[in-house]
Amino acid sequence: MKKVINTLLIVAIIAISAGVELYSQGTTRAKKYHKAITTDPIDLLNSDRFNVKYEQNVGKDNSFTADLIYNYAYNDVVGIAIGGGYRWYFHNLSPELITSGIKGLAVGPFAQLNYLRYEVTKDNFNDDFGLDVGVEATYKFVVFDWLAIEPALRLGWGLSRAGYYTTGFLLRPGVSIGYAW
Repeated sequence: MKKVINTLLIVAIIAISAGVELYSQGTTRAKKYHKAITTDPIDLLNSDRFNVKYEQNVGKDNSFTADLIYNYAYNDVVGIAIGGGYRWYFHNLSPELITSGIKGLAVGPFAQLNYLRYEVTKDNFNDDFGLDVGVEATYKFVVFDWLAIEPALRLGWGLSRAGYYTTGFLLRPGVSIGYAW
């Protein structure tokens, strides 16, 4: 039930963002955004992961992202992850969706280094490192000249030595919300 509610929330946010974005493009001159900082509340609710993403425009149609993630799960599992990615933006897909800077549809690779610490017994802890690699697809809306709303879908693979860390295929949808300038 929790996942159904979260999925409906994602769809509602995307629909409202698209409507406001199309309306604002028709009424004002488009502003070009070069930086953004966002977080994903859906990921926090589903996976107990608090993440912060910084994005910096590095060319006409591309950007670099940096991620910092704090993971606090059940059974005394805590962890931190750092990651990065590169995005290519597809501007001018249609006359109604002309974008520039770090707005619009983007795809690109990502990598994330994970560290987890979990309790085996009362006085014994294990440390585990992992690496996630994959691709992500996003569409960034900027409404009210500052609010960045970014639905995203990440497909990846978890690579690890052994231990608690999950390996294999990853499918991580989400919606990041934050500030763009």
